[in-house]
Amino acid sequence: MNFRFIGLLTSIFAGLFAISILVYGSYQAYLNIQNINRYFFPILEGSSISLRLQEKLVAHANIMIYKDYDENEISTFLNLQNALETSLKDFMQTLEEMQAKNLYTRDVSIHGRVLLREKENQLIELLKNKKNNQAKNLFLSDEYQNVLQDYNESLQITTENILFERDAILQQFQKTLINSLFIFCLFLALSMVMAILLFAMIRAEKKRTKEVEENLEKEKLKTFQTAKLASLGEMAGGIAHEINTPLTVITVSAQMLETLMDNPEKHKTKIMEIIEKIDKTSFKISKITKSLRRLSTNEQHIEKESVLIKDIIDDVVSVCSFRNSRSDVKFNVHVPNEKLILMCKQVEISQILINLINNAHDAIEKLEHKQIDITVETSDRRIIMRVRDSGPNAYEKIHEKIMSPFFTTKGVKGTGLGLSISKKIAESYDGTLEMNPNSESTEFVLNLPNSNANQVKSA
Repeated sequence: MNFRFIGLLTSIFAGLFAISILVYGSYQAYLNIQNINRYFFPILEGSSISLRLQEKLVAHANIMIYKDYDENEISTFLNLQNALETSLKDFMQTLEEMQAKNLYTRDVSIHGRVLLREKENQLIELLKNKKNNQAKNLFLSDEYQNVLQDYNESLQITTENILFERDAILQQFQKTLINSLFIFCLFLALSMVMAILLFAMIRAEKKRTKEVEENLEKEKLKTFQTAKLASLGEMAGGIAHEINTPLTVITVSAQMLETLMDNPEKHKTKIMEIIEKIDKTSFKISKITKSLRRLSTNEQHIEKESVLIKDIIDDVVSVCSFRNSRSDVKFNVHVPNEKLILMCKQVEISQILINLINNAHDAIEKLEHKQIDITVETSDRRIIMRVRDSGPNAYEKIHEKIMSPFFTTKGVKGTGLGLSISKKIAESYDGTLEMNPNSESTEFVLNLPNSNANQVKSA
């Protein structure tokens, strides 16, 4: 397990843990807010209502004792009393629910209310019977006032306890939220540090990878150049023979000229024939050397350009024919349109064709009928070059390995790099190089984009 993977896992874990802590803290905050909204606000409001109702009961009783009253006043008092009982019932029920949820941990009883209600009922009975003095004495008695005070104090103490529990929950909520935010920031910072370190490691790795790729590309170019020179090397003997023969002709012709120059006027016609022969022979040598120079050029230092396909094939055939002529191999070239162009590095396409022709030569040099056909076909978007020899189709035997690096059927004679490099060159042009399984003879098909289609459209 490498450090990048460990760093990635640590960064992800720290980030997820930070998020989970924040989610947990937020969820706890949500629960606390829900509890406060559901229980504390209603119960505090109920406590306030109960206190106000009790105050109204006392005030109404005071009015009835010192002033004239009727049945409506007594009915109002009873209604207030019932409303207070209902309010206290809801208050106590909510308080019990809070205690069940550990939101309230103290005594839930309200002292003195039962006894105070009995005193209030006695007061109403005396007032109904018109015993105002006795009602007044009961209302002002220490016993009544003590019960009333005990009840009010009990309700106020319970309210204060509720406020204390609420404040404790709010403090716990604040503490939980602060801790969650602290842990969130801590692990988020850890996650960011790990991410920065991981980014630095990846960047360094990319830099190293780029250096390796650049080195591989350099080695690839060296290998390509080596394979190309190896292909030319296979034809070196034939090329030397083809250059040596014209040089011999030039030497002999020069010697003849030297002899004839003793009497130039007499041998003028013969001299002109020899000069013309020397000129043609020199042109032939020049053509050979130019083709070799183009084919041996390092393609790294040249740019793509528009090249006539006919010129590419002519150069290749010119170089390859020297070797093939010694083996009595015939060339048959068919280019239907001599103006077809290809946007390419000429040396790269030439390298593909030389490899295919050399392979074809090696495959058929021991056969009785020796012929290599080079055919060019076109469509709207593609240019197809076919190189076919006169030997049997070897597709079934070698098609799975033929494009693999270092695979060769030539033994120590071959490098096994020609077709592999040729395939990569074709792919760099968005093209393909494949064997044709349906041909009677061994045939390789080079399929490239048609540069002429773009020119027709732009025209």
